[in-house]
Formats: sequence, C-alpha cells, structure tokens
Amino acid sequence: PEDLNDAASVAEANANCNIVVDSGVGGTDAWLTAVSECNWGGMVCEDNENALERIDFESNNLQGTIPFELQELSQLRFLHLEEGKTAGIIPSELGNLSSLEELDLNFNLLVGPVPDTIYNLAELKELDLNDNLLEGSLSPDIGKLSKLRFFQISKNRITGTIPTEMGQLTELAIANFDRNQMMGTMPQEVCNLRDIENGLIGSLTCDCLDSSAKFYVECQTPQCCTQCFEPSLIITGDIREDEVVLPDNRADSNKKNKKNKKKDKV
Repeated sequence: PEDLNDAASVAEANANCNIVVDSGVGGTDAWLTAVSECNWGGMVCEDNENALERIDFESNNLQGTIPFELQELSQLRFLHLEEGKTAGIIPSELGNLSSLEELDLNFNLLVGPVPDTIYNLAELKELDLNDNLLEGSLSPDIGKLSKLRFFQISKNRITGTIPTEMGQLTELAIANFDRNQMMGTMPQEVCNLRDIENGLIGSLTCDCLDSSAKFYVECQTPQCCTQCFEPSLIITGDIREDEVVLPDNRADSNKKNKKNKKKDKV
C-alpha cells in the first residue's frame, strides 16, 4: 500500500494482491499490511502456530536480490522464487534453513556459484536452478543430499565434471545438466541409477550430442542419459543466446518437468 495508515489504500492493495500459492492455501493480503505475515500473499504458515513454512513467488516478476535474512525462518520448508527477475548471488545463509525441502530459483538472473552450504540441507528434495547465469562447478558434497529427488541446473555456465557422488542419491528421479560448459563422462555411479525398466531416473540429460564440441559430456542413450543436447550458450555479459534451437524447446521441457514434479507434491 502507498499509505499503511490509510484504510482505502490498504483495501486497494489487498484487492490487487494476486499471488497464488501452488497448494491453493495461503495469504491474500498485500505485503506489509497490519496483519500477520501469514496473511500476506504468497505466504503459508503452519496451522497451529505463526511459523512461516512456505514462500511462493512464481511468475510474479519479482526483482532485487535474495535477502540473507531468510535464514531466520527456521521452519521454512518451501522457497519458490521461480520465473522472475531475481538477480545477485544465492546467499550461503540459505544453507541454515535446516527444514527446507524445496528450493526453486529457476528462470531468474542469478550469478556466482552454488554455495557449498546448500549441500548441508538434509531435508532437501528439490533443487531447481535452471535458466540462470550460475558459474563454477558442482561440489562432491552434493552427494550428501540423500533425499534429493529433483535436480535441475540446465542452461547456466556450470563448468567441471558431474560429481561421482551423485550416484549416492538413490531417490533421484530427475537430473538435468544440459546447456552448460561441463566436460568429462557421466559417472557410471549415476548411470547405475538409470534403470530403464524400473524407472529410477526418468530424466537424465547433459551435453552429449556432439563429441567434437569444446564442452562435451560422454553419455550413452538410452542406456544412461535419456536425452542429449548441445552446449549451446553464447554468453556476452548478461546476455545469452542459443546457438541452435533444438526441436523440443528447452524452456518447454523444463516447464514440463516442473509440472510433473508438482504432481508429486503433497
């Protein structure tokens, strides 16, 4: 509201608050109004206490950076800031959210590495970081995320190799690494989770289409990877363009994966 002390201004802001939470349960009042934050749009609290457990800002054009103060929300289980214009780094302090189960930051303008502290989130089931400007390599500590089911880091600037330790993630159902600057070979430990008959991993992608490319990850399909892509990012400053447009648009594929994962949410 333009004026928190003006009832008409507050009422107008509340009427214009159209943030909808995936679960269909959540606040509908404008932010900073004189009610509990549990009533603000995009917020969900636990039933019997005012402990915030969910922040959901999907496709709301959210700008600025991720505040490190979020670490104070000790009961936060879901942090969804996807499909906006959020920039800056992923704060290392997010690694203090010991109850966090889902971290969705895809389709934003985030830069820098994935903080090592993220791999301390023992309850994390979903880490969705695709379509950003993230750099650096993936730490072997990712193998500590024993409950991880959904991992997506497609279309970034990630370098290095795919950690062998990912083979320890026996709950993994989706793991997409394509459109990056990675090299090497898909670890056999990860391929061992790709049981075609039992469907342990339903989607496993990387840049395995062109062995002559500078950035190439060796991976056989369908024995291991489900699909191969080209490492097709031209990066100039903060501008990215695809060198090639593959038949199945990557953004559409990522959104399809997102729809599938939402079906699994309780």
